[in-house]
Amino acid sequence: MLSDFSALATDLVLAIALRPLLITPDQSLRQAIEIMHQAQIQSCNDGSGSGGNAALCHSCVLVMEETRLVGILTTIDVVRLIAVGAVAETITVGAVMTPNVVTIKQAHVSIAGVFDLFRRHQLHHLPLIDSSDRVVGIITPERVLQGLKWTDLLNLVEQDLLLEQKANDLEKRETRLRRLVASVPGMLYQYMLHIDGSESFPFIGYNCRTIFEIEQDLALQDPQFLWRMTHPEDLPELRESLQLSAQTLQSWKMEWRILTPSGGCKWVQGVARPGRQENGDIVWNGMILDITDRKKLEEERDRFFKELRRSHDELEHRVQERTAALQEAYQELNSLIENSPLAVVEWDSDFQVRGWSSQAEKLFGWQAREVFGKHPDDWQFVYAADRQTVQTAITLLLNGSEAQSVYGSRNLTKSGAVVYCEWYNSALVDESGNLISVLSLVLDVTQRKQAEAELQASQRRFATAFHSSPVPLCLTTFPESCHLDVNDSWVLSTGYSREQAIGRTVNELELWQFVEEREQFMQAMREQGSIRNFLMHSKTQKGEIRKVLLSCDKIELDGTLCLLSAVIDITEQKRIEEALRDSEALYRTLIHNFPNGAVHLFDRHLRYVFTDGQELAAMGMSREQFEGRTLWEALPPELVPIMEPLYRQALEGQSVTQELPFGNRVYIIYVVPVRNDQNDVFAGLVLIQNITTRKHMEAALMQARDELESRVQERTEELAAVNFYLQDQILEHGRLAERLAISNQELEQFAYIASHDLQEPLRTITSYTQLLAKRYAGQLDAKADKYIGYIVDGSSRMQQLITDLLAYSRVGRQELKLELTDCNELLQKVLHNLQVAIAESAAIVTCDRLPTVLVDAGRIMQLLQNLIGNAIKYCDKTPPEVHVGVLGNCGEDGDVEADREKAEIANVALEHEYVFWIRDNGIGIEPQYIERIFVIFQRLHTRREYAGTGIGLAVCKKIVERHKGRIWVESEPGQGATFYFTLPKGEMPHSEVEE
Repeated sequence: MLSDFSALATDLVLAIALRPLLITPDQSLRQAIEIMHQAQIQSCNDGSGSGGNAALCHSCVLVMEETRLVGILTTIDVVRLIAVGAVAETITVGAVMTPNVVTIKQAHVSIAGVFDLFRRHQLHHLPLIDSSDRVVGIITPERVLQGLKWTDLLNLVEQDLLLEQKANDLEKRETRLRRLVASVPGMLYQYMLHIDGSESFPFIGYNCRTIFEIEQDLALQDPQFLWRMTHPEDLPELRESLQLSAQTLQSWKMEWRILTPSGGCKWVQGVARPGRQENGDIVWNGMILDITDRKKLEEERDRFFKELRRSHDELEHRVQERTAALQEAYQELNSLIENSPLAVVEWDSDFQVRGWSSQAEKLFGWQAREVFGKHPDDWQFVYAADRQTVQTAITLLLNGSEAQSVYGSRNLTKSGAVVYCEWYNSALVDESGNLISVLSLVLDVTQRKQAEAELQASQRRFATAFHSSPVPLCLTTFPESCHLDVNDSWVLSTGYSREQAIGRTVNELELWQFVEEREQFMQAMREQGSIRNFLMHSKTQKGEIRKVLLSCDKIELDGTLCLLSAVIDITEQKRIEEALRDSEALYRTLIHNFPNGAVHLFDRHLRYVFTDGQELAAMGMSREQFEGRTLWEALPPELVPIMEPLYRQALEGQSVTQELPFGNRVYIIYVVPVRNDQNDVFAGLVLIQNITTRKHMEAALMQARDELESRVQERTEELAAVNFYLQDQILEHGRLAERLAISNQELEQFAYIASHDLQEPLRTITSYTQLLAKRYAGQLDAKADKYIGYIVDGSSRMQQLITDLLAYSRVGRQELKLELTDCNELLQKVLHNLQVAIAESAAIVTCDRLPTVLVDAGRIMQLLQNLIGNAIKYCDKTPPEVHVGVLGNCGEDGDVEADREKAEIANVALEHEYVFWIRDNGIGIEPQYIERIFVIFQRLHTRREYAGTGIGLAVCKKIVERHKGRIWVESEPGQGATFYFTLPKGEMPHSEVEE
């Protein structure tokens, strides 16, 4: 050791070059080279120093940002860049400088400190900074040695010999550490995030070349090199996860992709634990594993087993920078192993336990002290049936036949439980090839084995369900359609035995009646991968043609693409449906033309199933008011107590007749039970007939008869006058009926005019109330302001209600102006009207090719605008998505078979009408409110949730019905809604477009 360092202070100060070369990071490398060249020439010619030694001080340039030292550029960096063909004019100093610069404080300058820094960091230039971190000089080993005496050199040599001896001891320890680190299946590293935001890799393991395909030195010199190899899509998440780990100091683990210099893409996994140093820097010690093969295996496994996706627990280690003492590095490596999620077992050259991690204790139950020095045969550790496999693996490791091995075995825990393990073994050998130890990483795969067993059991259950299903099922190859298996139900439905079917294709068995249906089905399977309820005509072995619904899904069995098909015979169902449609059409025609009356059909819940008749309109009612509604919902409250007992008597099997006055009319009501084939009452039928005229005539006749009898004895000549009077009364009653019809029309006209005229006084109230609120706001008390607000709000809502009521009235009053209308142009006008709502909600509206139809363009435009506007309005937080489509647009862009199938489900005849549909992704509708939403003033939400008056859908319904169509909706809460409405094809008779 040096005896007196203070005596050399003066010499050391003289050895400091006080005029170092400075440059900014944004200057070019060419400028830095010229500065160094001029400085070395000047040092050799100005006589200061000793020529060449002085020039050594200028063989580097300090890179400064204002007064802060950020890096150092040496001649070595210049030579390295020139060797690889870099162009000095295009490269900035900041791109090649060494960012982690070792400096020394001016107050701490000493010979020992300077040489210790030179030795530890292998430096040739040491910047000197003052108390304010400003650079004041630079030191080199040559300048220091120049100012020392020969006795001081002896002391330095003595100290160096002592350090060399220690270094040799450390080298031996380091050799063992390197071998241990090299056996770890990954790249150990140390990553440092400095307090000033810069970053560096103080240590990178030997496997850097294997994983990243680059040399360690390149990554150490340029920390950004590894970042640039990160896949652009994964880089933000990687940065964010490291930032979170730095903030919380929690263990870090992530998987990401890297782009290697060879052009390949790899998956890697990083695990590390962060720690904060005294100066505030964050240091991660961890490991990076190449998991590309594992990712490929997981992807392959996911394709075959969608339900089985597991990720292997990866090795997580913590290591720190190699320090002067091997003991510290070895302890840190042990800490990394102890904290690994994998169990780690170390065996000596006799394959006896010499290391047993805490994870091994948790996995197997034995403490380390219980198994140290034991061979696997020395205690109940290996499952008896697997001992031979384990012994073979041990023998191969000990005799050097396998340096690394992987095998699976069953092991016993201390409690006697059996666990399935995968053993990853690595043999550590010295330079002579002699075995030092074996390191084993143990992965518990018990759950994976249990999952595989469950999969096999599931396959057995599938086979049982397949053959026991009452639905005909078959398994065929795709696209060859060769039968692999069929169940008993399939055999019964087709007439072919299993032996006849298996090994033969669908075409060989001639199961498809129509080739075009087969081609459509195959095309749909290629595009969609699955199909539901495809209508096909199938032929049995006996040649019978059956209508069936075919549902198929693609599956893979042992690497073969197959189809699992379910077939439902609907031949009889279709025949019954056609008969029912014909019967229903006949009954509806008869009932609709029921003269001077109406007919209702109700179920056991007193809900109207069917309603029609010419008298409904005269009573001020409609079919929609009844169908789908209960007695209490459809009838006026004063009629419910009268009709409910009659309905219940009919459901009990009694026929009831009763007269009922309603308004200025009198009706006779027949309520009779409706029975099924088993003579059970399942519904009731109500026949209503207007007998007002008959009643009036009977009353008049009764009065005439009474008067005639009273006067018959007085004067017979008055009989002619009485008869004339009676005839006049009958005519008067006829005139009364005509005046009543005119009165109804006038009443409707009055309602329209009254609603229209109400707007003017209401507009006056609103205007003056708003002026009152504007002029006297703040001059009255808070209650007055609130009451004025109530008046303004109520007036506005009343005005909107009257406006909507007028619109609803106009729909029924005005005559339809039919013209051929291109619905595509109509839709564009609607979207233009809604462009503000679409922009505010970021809605996306798409549409199919729409047909040209004979309609009232203004009414249909109002219909589309109401439905699309509702789809945009009644949407949750997500942007609305609306699609407008049509069925029956054949010959333009329509899919004939797909439309036909949908039309059959919706009971629509596409030969006579189009079916338009508008689908959205909104909030949806509860099933019990499906019919209610089309009734005027019916709302499902408060005005605070969604604005409106509840008339929009009622207007839509009236517009569609005036065009002799119908409207309905299909929806589920939270799943959006699809509104359907029909429009007739061709021209409607003029009499049908007026109400």
